[in-house]
Amino acid sequence: MFGANVGTTMTGILAAIGPCVGKCCYEVGEDVRSEFLAVFPESDGFFAPLGDKYMLDLVGVNELVLAGSGILPENISSANLCTKCREEEFFSHRRSGSVRGTMSAFIHI
Repeated sequence: MFGANVGTTMTGILAAIGPCVGKCCYEVGEDVRSEFLAVFPESDGFFAPLGDKYMLDLVGVNELVLAGSGILPENISSANLCTKCREEEFFSHRRSGSVRGTMSAFIHI
């Protein structure tokens, strides 16, 4: 079990999902949807059809995966900040392509 290595259990783990491209801006094709559904069949509800594309709720899928791994839903926190929409605050590859900065995160035990 993962938690055994750090002296805790999955129910004792806190998870945070930081800023990322939001469901308002994360447009994907059928190829990406098919790949997700092959690995996470229960994620179908996180894809909203938009013409021949889909808008993907990446935060929702990550919350689903974390909860499915044994982390309590009440221990999962999401920033719900779209990096593409909030140009003044975040870099975004989806918005700017390769002309952008980078972000980082730190994990602490």
